[in-house]
Amino acid sequence: MFSAWPVALICGIVAAVAVAIGNAIQLAGSPMPDPMPAVLVAEASAGIALVAGIFVAVAVRSGLLLARCRQLAARSVLLLAMVNVAVLGTLALAPVKTHAIMLDVPSAQSNPYEVPLTFWIIIGLAILVPVLAAYVIGRIGRGRGSAA
Repeated sequence: MFSAWPVALICGIVAAVAVAIGNAIQLAGSPMPDPMPAVLVAEASAGIALVAGIFVAVAVRSGLLLARCRQLAARSVLLLAMVNVAVLGTLALAPVKTHAIMLDVPSAQSNPYEVPLTFWIIIGLAILVPVLAAYVIGRIGRGRGSAA
């Protein structure tokens, strides 16, 4: 059995590793005329992974607090980590209109520096999904713990 903080840390570390690997692959394969230096790819991947891991850890901890779940079995911890990585990986692949695409498409927008709505929706879902997954798995785990 794992208490809530170690569960949140495990989920945060798993998410950070997945984000670092995904970013490194994406940055290394970018279609730039000159290849990016390996140090820059590693630094950018580590920084983004650290932020993502912290967000996921806090979100999972919040979900477990809302579910009033004090301990989870190892199977539930692994399930929660896999759900977070799968959902966040899917959200990371969602298309977002970048600045380069917006320059090519004629638009009636008055502000050229406007951030697309899909970007904010993806950010909101990336924060809410770990909370909801931890809440649901915490409630199920709490129910199993009281039934035993």
